Amino acid sequence: MSAGGVINIISPAAKNRAEMVSFGADGHLTGQIFGHHGLLEIYAHIYSTLFLFLLSIGSIAVLYYYFRTSIFKYQWLLNGIFYTSLIGLGETFEHLVINPHVGSFFHYLHLIAAPMALGFYLTSLDETFNGKGTRKDSGRWKKTAAAFILMLVIISVLASFSTSTWDVEIEVPFVLITTLPTLILAGVLLERSKIISESTLALTSLRVMLLGVSVLTISILAGRYGDFARKAQVYIVFHQLQNMSHIVTATALLIFVVTVAQIEKLFTSAEKEMI
Repeated sequence: MSAGGVINIISPAAKNRAEMVSFGADGHLTGQIFGHHGLLEIYAHIYSTLFLFLLSIGSIAVLYYYFRTSIFKYQWLLNGIFYTSLIGLGETFEHLVINPHVGSFFHYLHLIAAPMALGFYLTSLDETFNGKGTRKDSGRWKKTAAAFILMLVIISVLASFSTSTWDVEIEVPFVLITTLPTLILAGVLLERSKIISESTLALTSLRVMLLGVSVLTISILAGRYGDFARKAQVYIVFHQLQNMSHIVTATALLIFVVTVAQIEKLFTSAEKEMI
């Protein structure tokens, strides 16, 4: 009780987030982050999403190391990888931030970044396999910047009206509106990505990555449905699927960029030998 006679109440979630995790006298962990309605996989979720973010950024770094500025010929692929990293970033920090507006910002960041990543990957199939990536397009940077700014504006507006990180009154209509277009986009991407398997086994990791992103996006929506509809089993199953999808997507993405880099290295060595 405070000096003014008012009882200070700190929510368990806020209290846990303010402490460091440690072993208690009974040997159990104390001071843990409380999330996902008490589902005991919150740390697996946080670290798997952080893994996706770090490996996505690392993949962009690997591509730039091997290809320098020539990688920007494949702008849509880079955009897809970048927005994949934002999925991981959003899902990581929505659980680590106490402020409801900031937490909502990261929450909607991952909800919007997922379908945007699907859209950019779908567009990248043309530039990668139909040779359109070799053409210089000065308008690509403008389109990329415009899409990013629009996303930030939408997220900021949604977050400003949120009274909590998971504000049902705002999130439910948002998810209902975006679900059908997102599912259609995922279906088209999975169908179009068959071209990868038909092209070369060396790029199979790209197909696995696209499958991973698609499953991740669908599981995010399904997990939110489980929360809204109070379907505990649906909520649990799709959160575990999310954790697995984060790891699979990140690993396949890194394998893909390393494979592409090695192929480029072999081509460069062969050209030097011919000269």
